[in-house]
Amino acid sequence: MMRGVAGLFAVIGMASLSGTACSSASGGSAGNGGGANASGTGGGGIGGSGGGLIADSGSGGFGANCAADSYTGELLPLDMYVMLDRSGSMDDSGKWPAVTSAIKQFVALPGVTDVGMGLAFFPDVPNPPPPPTCATNTDCGKDAICIPGFGFCEHLGSCEPTVYAKAIVGMAPLPGVGPSISQAIDAVKPTGGATPSRPALQGAMMYAIDWAKNHSDHVTVVVLATDGEPTGCSPNSVLDVAGVATQGLGSSPSVKTFVIGVGAELTSLDAVAAAGGTDKALIVSGADTGKKFLDALNEIRGAVGCTYKIPVPAGGEKVDFNRVNVAFTPVGGAQEIYPKVDGAAACLGTKSWYYDNPTNPTQIILCPAACDQVENTPGGGKTDVAIGCETVVR
Repeated sequence: MMRGVAGLFAVIGMASLSGTACSSASGGSAGNGGGANASGTGGGGIGGSGGGLIADSGSGGFGANCAADSYTGELLPLDMYVMLDRSGSMDDSGKWPAVTSAIKQFVALPGVTDVGMGLAFFPDVPNPPPPPTCATNTDCGKDAICIPGFGFCEHLGSCEPTVYAKAIVGMAPLPGVGPSISQAIDAVKPTGGATPSRPALQGAMMYAIDWAKNHSDHVTVVVLATDGEPTGCSPNSVLDVAGVATQGLGSSPSVKTFVIGVGAELTSLDAVAAAGGTDKALIVSGADTGKKFLDALNEIRGAVGCTYKIPVPAGGEKVDFNRVNVAFTPVGGAQEIYPKVDGAAACLGTKSWYYDNPTNPTQIILCPAACDQVENTPGGGKTDVAIGCETVVR
């Protein structure tokens, strides 16, 4: 059921945050939906562009004479923690050079701003490496086996999540961290024997969640890039990996899992992406694997483009999270209120929004239908976040 839709927002000037959230703006009536003569700078707020006064139309949607201060929506920076498969099969069919070249191209793109990246590999790089020859598995040490008939050790990879929680390149903004990521890639070869995806994703989540807790003004995601289904370790099935993605999505703060599958027969990894809140795995294969991988990274970059900061009023007043509203105004068109829903699962194809954490919000996230309108409306438009009137809910 919609509450408050009868009162359409109308941007009617510039004003600083009023001392009483639901009172008429000084210098004019806020209840007429027309032109209240509010004065003031409206400074601060998200986007730093000041706040336009948003008022009820007077039809009762927000209560008589309820006025709210409006702030231009400011998108949050994106931080991507990439967990890259370096198992031996990544050396087949030119996959490793194609994928790593794409990553190096991405981190060097001049237009990549407000994006951070961190990097780790799985299976882990053994240190010290196993001996070059062997007669039995004991000769190879931990996490490695002696290949019968060949007499050399193959490293299977650690099954301990804490091993993968240690970044090879710590999260930092692009393009500054780009050279470090390229150097780390150049120092590694795909020689691991197994694909310990479950502990690798667990470790990535440990790192990403810890990072997100200390950077609530960013959107943090994990990118799991692999060319095969999980092997080695126990438990380590696709469902086990999906379970880790589910935990990350439900954590506080929430961390989504994107999956890039390098190979045509990897649709089973859709389960991991769906559990991580990103629908399907991005499958890349064929002669143009490198280009498709670069496209996948850019698609991930764009997929989280509708997450906004919660405004900080210029006067430093505490935000009442039950008095926050979101609206979109297309160029030359009428402003539309987006109602709030309880979470991503409640979007159901509607143009709505939700908080990242219902009890302790730090981010405003548009549902896919609303995000599609914001990003694809011909001529563009403006997203506003308004504070002061009771939240419109679906």
